[in-house]
Amino acid sequence: MTRQAAILIDHGTTAPSAEEGLARLTAVLAGRAGMRVYPAHLNGKPSLAAAVAQAAADGAERVIVLPCLLTVGHHLRDTLPALLEEARRAHPAVELRMADPLGLDDRLADILLDRLRGHLAGRTTA
Repeated sequence: MTRQAAILIDHGTTAPSAEEGLARLTAVLAGRAGMRVYPAHLNGKPSLAAAVAQAAADGAERVIVLPCLLTVGHHLRDTLPALLEEARRAHPAVELRMADPLGLDDRLADILLDRLRGHLAGRTTA
């Protein structure tokens, strides 16, 4: 059986609270998926290269990269494919695939509506 893992990659930032958010989301996803999930940033650490290297070191044979991005722009068209190609060359024994980005899925509107209703009802801290 092929050992599988996933990498959740976002844009990245230097804000520590954003780092904590991605770590939390990664942990929740790992628990629900029943597999190892590694965090990565397009701009920051850990990088995609570092996350792939860690997954390979942990024995992953197939890694699915999950872009935590909303729209298809420069990073999805150019940056991420180039980084994936570099990682494939560095780890030829690991099958690397990229899933579709979050995109403009209607389920995101449900989350935003929940946030809007909470704010309108005074249930917000910001």
